[in-house]
Amino acid sequence: MRDNEKVRFDPTAPDIRPVGWQVQMRIDWVVTQVMATHRGLPEDQVRIELAQRLRGMGAAAGQRQVDNYARAISALPSLPATGTATDTAGR
Repeated sequence: MRDNEKVRFDPTAPDIRPVGWQVQMRIDWVVTQVMATHRGLPEDQVRIELAQRLRGMGAAAGQRQVDNYARAISALPSLPATGTATDTAGR
């Protein structure tokens, strides 16, 4: 950096991301994965899976947020079996 260049911080700049954006991206990714494998299963089972995967990703979601995601995922209809590794037929 040259001496005449100033470092500036502009929170309104389009390339500045809000605090915590990486955590939310991890939460979204885990929810998407659990939605693909656990939809239609009991809410408690979905909640446990979400909590374990989020902990494994280092994302600390609040209990209320996990409960809301689990409720929504368990209310979804099950996907038809496709014979792939993500099928939940054996669960």
